[in-house]
This record gives sequence, C-alpha cells and structure tokens, in this order.
Amino acid sequence: MKAGMRVESKGKLNPKWYRKLNQKGMTLVEVVVAMAILAIVIAPTLRIFASTSGTNFRSRQRQRATSVAEGAMESLKAYKLEQLCTQFLSNSFKGVVKSTDGARATVMTATAVYGGSEQSPMRSDGTLRDDADSYKLTAKNVVSEGQYYDMEILVTPSIAPNVLTMEDMNTYSDAIICLDESTAYTAKAKLEEKAKKQLDDNFASYHPSATSHTITGVTISAFKRVIDIEVNDNGTVQTVVYKVTYTCKAQVSYTYGASTGSTSGTRNYDETVLKYEEVLDVASGATELTVYDNSATISGTELLGRISKLNHIYLYYFPVYSSKFETGAKDEINITGNLTGLYDYLPAMSHKDSKVKGYDPLQITVAKQLATVLTNVELNSGEVGYDVKVTGSLTGGEVELQTNLTENLSPMGSVTATPSISGFGSGKTVQDSVLDRVVLLYNVEIHVYEANTTNEVATFIGTMNE
Repeated sequence: MKAGMRVESKGKLNPKWYRKLNQKGMTLVEVVVAMAILAIVIAPTLRIFASTSGTNFRSRQRQRATSVAEGAMESLKAYKLEQLCTQFLSNSFKGVVKSTDGARATVMTATAVYGGSEQSPMRSDGTLRDDADSYKLTAKNVVSEGQYYDMEILVTPSIAPNVLTMEDMNTYSDAIICLDESTAYTAKAKLEEKAKKQLDDNFASYHPSATSHTITGVTISAFKRVIDIEVNDNGTVQTVVYKVTYTCKAQVSYTYGASTGSTSGTRNYDETVLKYEEVLDVASGATELTVYDNSATISGTELLGRISKLNHIYLYYFPVYSSKFETGAKDEINITGNLTGLYDYLPAMSHKDSKVKGYDPLQITVAKQLATVLTNVELNSGEVGYDVKVTGSLTGGEVELQTNLTENLSPMGSVTATPSISGFGSGKTVQDSVLDRVVLLYNVEIHVYEANTTNEVATFIGTMNE
C-alpha cells in the first residue's frame, strides 16, 4: 500500500471528514432572527416591570401626599380661621411634619385674597380681615415618610356664611318646627285663586245687568305670614302647639260685557277676606299641630331630673321676601303661653346650681334659612328689606331668645333690616337676651404638590366651621 493512501470502510464516513462537516456555525440571518424573537418576548415583560414600578411609586406618592392633606384637615377643624392664619404666619402650624433639614426648612405663609390681589389676612390690631374672598395658607417642604411636599390650602366662605349654630337636639326635651320653603309660594297661589273666586261669587251683585266676565289679572300686596307658637306648662304636662296663617290684599282686574259694549273694572279685597290657614297634618286636615307633649312621649313625670322637661323650642323657616311676594310682604312670629317656676333661672344662683335644682330658662331659637330659589341679587334685595316681627307673651318663668335675624344671608350684602323684637322682658319675667349664635361655614381645598414643582399629587376637599 502506498504511503498516504486513504482507506475507507464501505458504508461509513471517515471520522475526520465528519468532524470537519459539523464545524459549521450560525449564519448572520439566524442570529438576527433569534435576536428579534428575543426582543419581541422580552420587551413587553420589561414594559410591565417598568409600568408596575412606576405605578407603585405613584401610589406611594399619593398615599404620602394624602396623609399630609388629611393630617392638615384634622388640625384645621381644631382652630378658628383667625388662629390658623396666626399659626401659618408664625410658622407654628402643627398639622404637618416639619423638615429637620436646615437646607430645606419648612416655610409657611398666609394671605387674604381679594379678587386678583393678596394681602396680609390680619388687620393692624391683630384681628382677622373678615371680608376677603378667600384665604390662602401655604406650607413648603413638609415631610411625609422622608419625602418633601408643598401644600396649599384655600379657605373660602360658603355661599351662605351666616348660619345659626344647631345644638344637639333631643325630641324628648326639644320642640322642633321646620317650615318648608315652598309652602309660602303655595299659599300665595291659593290666595290669588281665592281673590278670583271672590270676584266670581259676587260679580252679579257688582254688575246686575252685565253678561259674562273675564278676569285679566290679580295684583297681590301686603302678603303676610303669621306663625303662632303656643307654650303651655302646668308643672307636669308641657305642650307646644303651632299654626301658620297667610293673609294678603288683592286687586282683581276684569272685563265684562254690558249694554254699551265691553267694560273693564277692578275690585279690591283686604286681608279679612283673603285668609288661608296652612294644613299642617294632611291626614286629618288639621291647621294646628302639637310638636311637643311630654306626657305623650315620655312615661313618668320626674321633672327636677329634667328627664321630661321642655328645654328648647327651635323654629327654622324660610323668610317671606318682598322680592318674591310683592310689595309689603312680611313675617310675624308670635310666641305665647304660660310657664311655671321650673324656668325661673336666678342670675344670683350659679348656672350649675340652677340646673341641679331643675331651674333653667326656656331656650327659644328663631332661625331664618337660605332660600334656594333666589339668585344672589334677589336674596340680597330681600334680606336688606326683610320685614319681620317677633313678639313674646309668656307669663311665668324666664326665656332666652336666640336668633340670626340681624344677619344678611346673601354673600353680596353686609347689612339687613332691623327686626322688631318685643315682649321679651316684660314685667321682668323673661330675660331680654338675643344671643349672637352665628358661626361661619368655610369650604376647604387642600392641594399637595411634589416639593418645588407644580406636579399635584393629591387633593382633599372638605368644610370647617368658625
């Protein structure tokens, strides 16, 4: 056999040649395709991880910022607005966590906003400016879980800033009277219909020879609502009953056919003819309603423990304004009845001792409410010219009258007509004490931003009372 000759076994590959054939690598096309497939699979996964991470971060941001807003809101409710402004001006508000980093110190400000301008919320005498459109309180670099935020608080007087404080009511000891807003409008319409009926019923006597007539208009004047509240107490049984009566004057215009052709005429009717008593109990048709009766609601007659003693009468009502009820519209509230020695509060005796002995003045609250059917202009006009008369005629015991009748419920005005209040103090049996129980209601917006940016992270909306 010659040197270098290759010998192959039949049907078998030479191992050296086999190894050479399998040393071939991946082509460039295969590599590109593999990378493309890998990118298609991995990219969505990376996006999911990135999105989840971002969502978690934003969620933590909102949670921390919300904690800042909620903590501030709780503290706002604990102080009067004047105190809050003073705290922000002195950088002493404790409703947020302050920075301990000297380079990023917490800084607070307070301003009163008038239109597009801002000025100090405090007068030179240290009292709050109470005529601002709103108040802006800011705190920069407050801390929550190690992160820094800026907070802005906008405090705006409500559209009905003057409301009477409502104490905790108790049906066992308090008589509560609430008059519906629409009732007076219904009564006015009924009186107009009654005026028309007066003309229809009496037309034949006015014009015996006339043919059919047509009413062309009704003009209402001197519309008056009278609210009568009667209190009776014999030392054991105590009741409070009320009724509501409407009266007015009316001029009815009409035309009718006569022998000489068509003729027009007018007829005037006074309040003795046009009178309407409001139905207070639809089921029975009653125009007089008992709103308190201790013998019917509470068993037993233990009075000195004040278990079944009448303590407070609340009257909440919507005023009758001339702007909606014609010229001369007015309200009249009469409180009459008798009281026993259970209400003989003695100023010389301490208030605490007075209550222990069962003696305490009967509290009466008369509160006008904000009419929702009026524009601000109509409400202000009605408030400025509002005619209301409150008369007390109670024998025995003492009474304290609390009212918001001197307040203007419109956000546009600052004065109102002076109410006529009499009969509280006659014969020294009743204390002449019209107490100022008016408080302010504010709308509050708290905005929290990432520190030194305009990126708002959380918003909190609520209310606070003065």
